[in-house]
Amino acid sequence: MLSWKTWYLAPILLLQGWYVKRTIVRLPEAEGKREGSIGHLHPRALSILVLGDSAAAGVGVKTQQDALVGQLVGQLEPHYSITWQLLAKTGENTSSFRKLFDTSNPICADWVIVSLGVNDVTSRQSLRVFVEHTQRLINEIRERTGARHIILTAVPPMHLFTGLPQPLRWVLGQRAKQLDSALSDVCDVLNCHHLTISDDNIVSSEAHSDMIAEDGFHPGKGAYMLWGQKVAELIVEQEGVN
Repeated sequence: MLSWKTWYLAPILLLQGWYVKRTIVRLPEAEGKREGSIGHLHPRALSILVLGDSAAAGVGVKTQQDALVGQLVGQLEPHYSITWQLLAKTGENTSSFRKLFDTSNPICADWVIVSLGVNDVTSRQSLRVFVEHTQRLINEIRERTGARHIILTAVPPMHLFTGLPQPLRWVLGQRAKQLDSALSDVCDVLNCHHLTISDDNIVSSEAHSDMIAEDGFHPGKGAYMLWGQKVAELIVEQEGVN
């Protein structure tokens, strides 16, 4: 739990939360295909499934080519023949996404990349419930896709979300860190990959100036590029290349 001192901020936080919901720019999910295959002539084949919330769905950029799945496939295309699928929806937390996943038709996947957590923070999901549903989701992913590897992307650093006013940004940032620490522990227990991107990469990346979208809440093209690069590096490290 957060420090008891934050209770003194409760009236301000409630007011700021209401204000953000009323005024934040509503960005659409990225347009484009949500499944496909590429690189058919390459002898090494991989299947990739991306799951999650608005970040997985590409909110913050216009097309899936610039979003996570497009950046990832683009990074891996020189090395593998790839079959891929995206199952994502804005507003999903870990609990609600399990219901969406249950009614979906996922491909059999070698690698599954999951992006969840922000909406667990904003919906004030308890740490116990977050951990419980994360564990269940991992088991369901393995059962339904046969995944050899599951990557759980770290809960984003919400203390850097410029679309949130202070002190709400700080409070949500602290909560995000708590959930991410629990997520890391779940990965250790259930043998998943916990993918983190350092704050320094996000704040001071020389290669990308567009790390956050115009709403100050979602990734920008630079962040998706960096995210896709980090996932691709992990996959290549584990799989090797020819």
